[in-house]
Amino acid sequence: MKPIIEHIKTLKAFYLGYIIFLALGCTAKITLGKAQLHLLINRYHTPLADNFFKYITNLGNGWTVVVLSVIFLFYNYRITIVLAVSNILGGIVAQTLKHFVFQSVFRPK
Repeated sequence: MKPIIEHIKTLKAFYLGYIIFLALGCTAKITLGKAQLHLLINRYHTPLADNFFKYITNLGNGWTVVVLSVIFLFYNYRITIVLAVSNILGGIVAQTLKHFVFQSVFRPK
């Protein structure tokens, strides 16, 4: 338990910023609602950011994890296992939530 407390003390500025960001985000989500918050954020788009995020969003697909796993396989076997297992478990949780818990929520293709 002591190493965790030391870690938090070392990075207290990060954790404080994270907590503030999380509190502001939750407050905005609760007070505005999903659609209104989306429209508020979407007002500040630029063509450069639109183009950038059109491609950067693909980094979340499975092929990125496969490529990173192969690269880390030569570097550190443990990192490869952690990366693969965490991605598989995250995918199982996400698909379970999509198909069983939030099945009535509209999802674009």
